[in-house]
Amino acid sequence: MKQKKSAPWMHGLILLALGVGLASCKTLRSNSATLEVRIVDGKVEITGDVGKCAKLTFVDSDGENIECDVHELPSDPICPPPGAQGATGEYVPCPSGGAGSTDPDSYDPSESILNGHAGLGHFDTYRFFGFPLEIDPGEGYVEYELEIRAKSRHRARLIRDRILEQAHSGLTGFQERIPGVYVIHHLIHAQLVGRNVLFTLFDTKAFEQFDLTVNDMAGYRDIDDVFLVQRHGWHMAGVAVGLADLDWGFLPGVEYGNSYELAVKNVGSNPEELAGEWVYTP
Repeated sequence: MKQKKSAPWMHGLILLALGVGLASCKTLRSNSATLEVRIVDGKVEITGDVGKCAKLTFVDSDGENIECDVHELPSDPICPPPGAQGATGEYVPCPSGGAGSTDPDSYDPSESILNGHAGLGHFDTYRFFGFPLEIDPGEGYVEYELEIRAKSRHRARLIRDRILEQAHSGLTGFQERIPGVYVIHHLIHAQLVGRNVLFTLFDTKAFEQFDLTVNDMAGYRDIDDVFLVQRHGWHMAGVAVGLADLDWGFLPGVEYGNSYELAVKNVGSNPEELAGEWVYTP
């Protein structure tokens, strides 16, 4: 019984050991200024400055975190996620490029799945950012930054939710086409599989460069080591990181740390360089 009880914590710790992607929503930097957030008649009411970016954390009836969104404060109502009974908010720095742009000239349709949409100038652009609040030892976790064009925030959230639902399946995801107009800036799934942490990167463009360094081991994985899948307009790149190559453990007072550098390029896009580290002491 004791082993079963500690397993989710252990798995979550291992998944976080590499520290891929953005910071956890729980530790996202803010300027300490909080917002008044209420859920009234199924709508989120926010007392704050429209145009600034904020982190909204939604909780269920037990006070447990169920979702976190980081986006520009809108003038239109926000629909809370299913099961949300309350929410808190705080200002955070806006990402470069801002959010909520309605300028059609700032949006490149060639980077999106248009699916027959016309008159893009009548659509608003919504950006969604997600970070793991709680690690699911079975499904792992997804970190994301998505840009979606839709006629309403509610419609944009529905498209986002369908994308995330498929991403949670890793390399077996996206068994169906997701209609909509969107750009994938950052979408990664991580899951513990046997003695490896399997990372899956998703994009609507093919991967042509993938160079991963783990804990200063240059050339740890390259494009020839990546399992590439194409399905319904989506491209997936899966890479396994062995637990034996990670620094992790449970000895009290011992500092464990991991780092990574990833150079990745998709067809028709500029190369991107991601880097991060995770240090913890049990």
